[in-house]
This record gives sequence, structure tokens and C-alpha cells, in this order.
Amino acid sequence: EPEALSRSAARLAALAAGTHLPIAVEITERALTARPAELLDAVDRLRAAGFRIALDDVGADERSLALLPLLHPDIVKLDISLIHGHPSRMSGEVMNGVCAYAEATGASVVAEGIEDESHLLAAESLGATLAQGWYFGRPGPLPISPSVAQPATALRVAPRQVSYSPVALVH
Repeated sequence: EPEALSRSAARLAALAAGTHLPIAVEITERALTARPAELLDAVDRLRAAGFRIALDDVGADERSLALLPLLHPDIVKLDISLIHGHPSRMSGEVMNGVCAYAEATGASVVAEGIEDESHLLAAESLGATLAQGWYFGRPGPLPISPSVAQPATALRVAPRQVSYSPVALVH
């Protein structure tokens, strides 16, 4: 949330300086609409300190697509409702926007709440390339050594590699 980021930005920057692991700060889409100037300032400082930015719960509100160009997230986390719900016009519009953004910027698209094979198939069909959820394992103790980081779970379908894209043609 904006107030927490503002108070913690300096401590987070010190944390990032002490590790070689990439660290992402996750921001909910609701955070930007509450105090946008403060949040955007904190995001700029965190990026300058080497953090990646993740925008969480994208798709909970279709207006969240407007936040993508403001925050320029490195990671877009799809709201669980897109994975667990039935396809709708709104979810299609959200996914078209998210996929276009990811294609144009190289951002990762993460599906949350993968609990079974049907959720995994839904995530793949929506264009997610990374996933998280209990389908892959339950929470457990952290590794003894912080240098032994567990990689994100990549989905079975790799992103399409094309020499051109609709987004590139528009630019």
C-alpha cells in the first residue's frame, strides 16, 4: 500500500543492496487509485534501488488495465477470479490487454490460485507463462541457505516467438 511503501522504501533499498537475488515488490491495483502520486514516487525509488515491480490482482476490476502504463510492472499477476471463474467478455478484454502489454514490454504474466489441472489449463489458455498455487506444493519452511532460491513454476506452454506483433506494427 502507498503509505507502507513510503515508510519502508529506505529499508527495502538497504535489503536489496544486501542480496544478489532479484526481489519484487508486489502492489495491488487498489493501491494506485488511493494515493497515486505517493505510490508512483515510491515505485520510482524502489526501481532505482534495483527492485522489480509486480502488479497484483489484475482483472479484479477491468479498469486495472489503465494502471499498466503508469506503473510499468515487470510482473503482472492475474486475479484469481480470472482463473477460477467462467470466461466472460470482461475477462477476455482484460486478457487481451494484459497479453498486449506483456508482448510489448516483456513483462511476465503470473496466474494465481492454481489448485488443480483445470486451473492450470485455464491459466495456459489465458496466456500466463508462470503460475503459483497449491497444485505445485503446499507452503513449507524456507531453504536453509538464501542462495538456494526455488525457481518460479513455468507453465507447459512457452510464449510464442514471432518476428513481428500487432503491438510492434502500431508503434
